[in-house]
Amino acid sequence: MSIKPDEKDVRIKRLKELKAAGIDPYPASFKLSHKLSEAINLKVGKTGVSLGGRVVGKRSMGKITFLHLQDGSGRMQVAVRVGEADAKSVSLLKKYIDLGDFIGVTGKIFKTKRGEITLDSKKVTLLSKALRPLPEKFHGLKDQELRYRKRYLDLVSSEETRELFRRRSLFIKNLRAAMDESDFLEVETPI
Repeated sequence: MSIKPDEKDVRIKRLKELKAAGIDPYPASFKLSHKLSEAINLKVGKTGVSLGGRVVGKRSMGKITFLHLQDGSGRMQVAVRVGEADAKSVSLLKKYIDLGDFIGVTGKIFKTKRGEITLDSKKVTLLSKALRPLPEKFHGLKDQELRYRKRYLDLVSSEETRELFRRRSLFIKNLRAAMDESDFLEVETPI
């Protein structure tokens, strides 16, 4: 995966514009009410829902912008409508938010015409500006060596890899618990 120099330069320019506009690109905190996997199961119409995650998809359709957010628990769609969301949030979204950025959103749960549970966001907060773009959406990382050297990119772009590491972590956790129950001693040795 090679990054075009201009992509990073554009993101750095946006970072400087954010700072010039008085927007902190790395705020200290944002209070979440739910993880994304929990929010998908909330009752339609629930208000005051605050979610956060990485923007992994973005498409504008006139006066509405749909985002796909992803956190460690899952993925969810967010809608931001011009006229319903505050003007500062709409401006932030249109001018500065790129794929890979971390954002916080607050709003109400609704179901789209296609039946997808979505958060109708009234407020968007930038939590962290990404200076490097995500791997290409549909193909991800194909180079095996790059996948191993930059595991963080593989984890961001591949659900299969994330699931593999979840299962591995669960296995090690259960093995450690079983060994601990039998009074085994875990010893770290140099490799």
